[in-house]
Amino acid sequence: MILIDGDMQSRQRLAELLAAHTDFCIVASCATIEAALGALERGPVDMALLDVDLPDCDAKHFIQEFRQRCGEPLIFLTAPDASYAVHALDVGADYVLLKPYTAAAVNGIVERARLLSLRLRKRVSIRTFGTFELRVNDQPVHFRLSKAQELLALCVARNGQDVSIHTIVDTLWGENGYASTSNTNYRSAIKCVCDTLAAHGAASIFSRRRGFCSIRRDAVDCDFFHLMDGRPGSERRFNDNFLPDYSWAEDYNFELTERREALQQRSVPGKLPR
Repeated sequence: MILIDGDMQSRQRLAELLAAHTDFCIVASCATIEAALGALERGPVDMALLDVDLPDCDAKHFIQEFRQRCGEPLIFLTAPDASYAVHALDVGADYVLLKPYTAAAVNGIVERARLLSLRLRKRVSIRTFGTFELRVNDQPVHFRLSKAQELLALCVARNGQDVSIHTIVDTLWGENGYASTSNTNYRSAIKCVCDTLAAHGAASIFSRRRGFCSIRRDAVDCDFFHLMDGRPGSERRFNDNFLPDYSWAEDYNFELTERREALQQRSVPGKLPR
């Protein structure tokens, strides 16, 4: 979350009231639009509270820029009275929070943000920090073949890039003497992935073309993708535990550790990433 308000006391008051909600993390507190846009350079943000009385505030332009950079963030205008409600709709904001801030009003905006977030949340999620898990509509998906799940995990680890059949075979079966594309194991695994995803209405997240497979990054909510993209807060989920059930995944931990440390340094005032 990013706070944008020219009055420092207002920002401090809002931060105090939001502190009771541990699932809301303030990554930047800015006095100007220019400073807010600069903060977005450090990574995407999923929510903003924007004061309409800022001297450099072109709310509509900022919201367009914000959404272009961050996808589908939630945006709330802070305003002195309810007459700004229509203005909020005109510029594309999701709601208005009235000043002066009260605990009841902030609690209300938090609940509204949670509800809106649920509606915007991608219905397919993948967890890679810890045991691999795929969920559709918040329900876990189980694969008949363990290698099918591992194949999907490998596609995730390749960060949306094409994965060749040779790479799949060498990675998943090489140590057992099956490093040949002439065997049918990989075909069965790919078919199991496709059939399982189709059965859960999620076939669109997996792409298959002659000689290659991949996963659509934009179609899933994934902790690995968040850290690779530098999303604030994503570093807290990674504890050197990327896909621990798969030996080939160990090589990824070094880069993920560096990304976590870079994000941690960004969150400390006065420190810059190495």
